[in-house]
Amino acid sequence: MLENLQNKVNLEGQDAANTYNKFACFCKDGITTKSAAITAGETEKTSLEARLNKDTTERGTEGVQMETKSQEISTHQDEVATKKSAWAEAVLKFEKDEVDLTGALADLEGAIQTLKASKTGVSFAQLQPVADTVSRAILIADALDLAPSAESRHIVSVLMTGGVPSETYTFKSDSIISTLEDLKNTFRQKKEDLLKEHSTAKHTYDTTRQDLTNQIALATTAFEEHKKNTADISARIAVSSSDFTTVSAQLLDDQEYLKELNTQCTEKSVLWGKRVQVRADELQALTQAITILKTEVQGNPAAPSFLQTSRVESHPRRINFMKVHSNVGHHNSYRARGRTPLGRRARVIGLLKSQANRLHSVALMRLAASAEGDPFGKVRTLIEQLIERLLKNAAQEANQKGYCDKELALSTQKRDYNSREITDTNARLAENEARINKLKDFVAKLDAELTDLSQKKTDADDFRVKEKAENNKTIEEATKSQAAVDKAIKLLDEFYKTAAKNAFVQKAPLLSDAPDSGFDGGYAGNQGGGVSVIAMLEVVSSDFARTITDTQKAESDAEATHLEFTTATGKSVAAKTVAKDAHATALSDAGLVVTDDNASLQLAVDRLNNALGEIKALQQGCNNSGMTAAERKVAREEELAALKQALCILEAHGSSAASNC
Repeated sequence: MLENLQNKVNLEGQDAANTYNKFACFCKDGITTKSAAITAGETEKTSLEARLNKDTTERGTEGVQMETKSQEISTHQDEVATKKSAWAEAVLKFEKDEVDLTGALADLEGAIQTLKASKTGVSFAQLQPVADTVSRAILIADALDLAPSAESRHIVSVLMTGGVPSETYTFKSDSIISTLEDLKNTFRQKKEDLLKEHSTAKHTYDTTRQDLTNQIALATTAFEEHKKNTADISARIAVSSSDFTTVSAQLLDDQEYLKELNTQCTEKSVLWGKRVQVRADELQALTQAITILKTEVQGNPAAPSFLQTSRVESHPRRINFMKVHSNVGHHNSYRARGRTPLGRRARVIGLLKSQANRLHSVALMRLAASAEGDPFGKVRTLIEQLIERLLKNAAQEANQKGYCDKELALSTQKRDYNSREITDTNARLAENEARINKLKDFVAKLDAELTDLSQKKTDADDFRVKEKAENNKTIEEATKSQAAVDKAIKLLDEFYKTAAKNAFVQKAPLLSDAPDSGFDGGYAGNQGGGVSVIAMLEVVSSDFARTITDTQKAESDAEATHLEFTTATGKSVAAKTVAKDAHATALSDAGLVVTDDNASLQLAVDRLNNALGEIKALQQGCNNSGMTAAERKVAREEELAALKQALCILEAHGSSAASNC
């Protein structure tokens, strides 16, 4: 019986060692896997934290830039409003002065024609009809700071006071006409200067306003770009924050799991060592008991029959239970040279034709043709009208140039904006595609970890079932063995006590000559050997009792440890499932962002192509005459110089005056 128990303990030790080897491999693989996952998680967490800090700083910078651009836009808008108000007042003043000058020129021309129609001297009485005209002209000249001549003022003074000199005092008509023509020329020059100043002022206003408008547009574009950058950075921060939360939660779960796994594996290792030692002690006790029984009890003719053992020789195998698995063009001024004196009409026509040919001016050529057939007075009117038209054309061209500059600047802004948009979108696409690949890796990794956790839980459950069965079996067998040993102790104890009692016999003295019979009383058995056997059996019984107690405690500890493991595994599975769902949602969202970015990229490409087409059309349309704005300005100024020289010739009296034109 003891030999069978010894063999059984050996076999159970082998099974327990095989089972524990699997658990030890689970511990080693789990610790290695979780340690690697924690290292990767800490690296990812540090990377996300650095990205969050960088994006937060960039968002703050973009916010400051937005505020700066907003203030810049507001300042430029205030400047535009101020310039617009000042220009409106200037236009009103220009229109009033132009109307006054135009009316004064017409009145003076009428007065001059009236005086020229008279062939005799002009008396004060004959001047009365033009008194109002001259008076208004003098007032306008004063208002415009033109400083009319003293003779003009004398005429006006006499007319305004109503004084009538003696009949022998008269004004010569040529002197009066000359005075009025000087005043008219002053008014005409003033009107030309007024038109030119207005054209220059309008060009300056339009240029300044266009510059401010362009600055507003640029600042608005920059503001919108900073606003978009802020939105993009905020979106990145939201994504990174979500990833940071998920990674942190997963890292914490892995750390807790590893801690629990280390604790359980350490506890199991210590407990396994104790179990191995107890089993070794048990085998030693059994071996000693068998030896004693064989050497001191077996073979004794008085030994009870239950002590007889078979002669089948056993060869217990030696088992090492501690062995476990570890495993612009230039301008030429025109200057008249000395010529053979000609009539004023002929000189004017010749001047206009020569300048028309030199400047290739259609307007001057048409004017020369008209001057050959029109009355002398009409030629001067035509020249004045053409001068006025050229001045107005200069203002219109300034407007046209402003329009072209404005539209070209806007189209260039569109081109540059969409070019940057394409670059930024491509960068976002690359970033999001990289993120999608990383998220796919995360999801796949979490799938593998969930599968691994499920398998480990299954293995742990299987191990617990086997361990429980083994512990129950050990307790049951130890209980039976203890009972059997206690029974043997009882039998031996009763036997030796009875034998000692029966061995006491009342005897008579022996005869002196009787030989020695070899005993004097009844046989009491081998009391010394029996006591040793009983003492050894009592030790074996106490070992069985200790085995029962230790195994019951080991079972209770194993059950608690398994419960802790399954709880930790359940928490880890739940955390990883949440992390997997979060990564899957982020993966889906990233896919939608890539789709939107691809659509935005195509839209930006189309807008860029449209902007390039607009720039090409504007460049062709704004230079359709084959001349640049600067070249047209030089040609127009030369035409104006020729016209003014022609007008000077027409208005000169005598060849000596005309030679100064």
